[in-house]
Amino acid sequence: MDLTKSGLVEATLRLPFEFVIPDVMAAEELLDLGQYSADQLLTLGFKEGTLDGKGVTKAFAYAGEFRAELSRQDCFALTLAEVQRCILMTGDRRLRRVAENKDIEVHGLLWLIDLMIEHQVVPLAEVLTGLERLAADPKVRLPRKFVNERLQKLCDQTEVGNVTE
Repeated sequence: MDLTKSGLVEATLRLPFEFVIPDVMAAEELLDLGQYSADQLLTLGFKEGTLDGKGVTKAFAYAGEFRAELSRQDCFALTLAEVQRCILMTGDRRLRRVAENKDIEVHGLLWLIDLMIEHQVVPLAEVLTGLERLAADPKVRLPRKFVNERLQKLCDQTEVGNVTE
């Protein structure tokens, strides 16, 4: 998950929103988050989302329908966003496409970083450091072009004093 690589996990939780991790992902996928375990993320303030029986059935139906494109965890995240009518956060292009086709609002890490700046929940220097970490990490899935453009824009704004820290 690129959010943990950015070092902006705690800043994310200062936003005026609730962030929900599907229980399946907390139990299985989120164990490889660098310095964070699933339990630590939940302790920090992420919520664990569960599906009822109908939701689980729907998630497994999506897993069958999109087996060539999405993981089972992706299907649970998709279903949870659909059932709870919430925004789906993902950096996965295939999951984004499926969600958009189902009229589920979907955003990625750069949108989240924009919100952090807008809501002033983190000093700009931390945002810049986080973006630099992302730009330097070859395993980050974000398009380099967009990360570099965002970095340049923030650096330019900082130089002319247009951004409040």
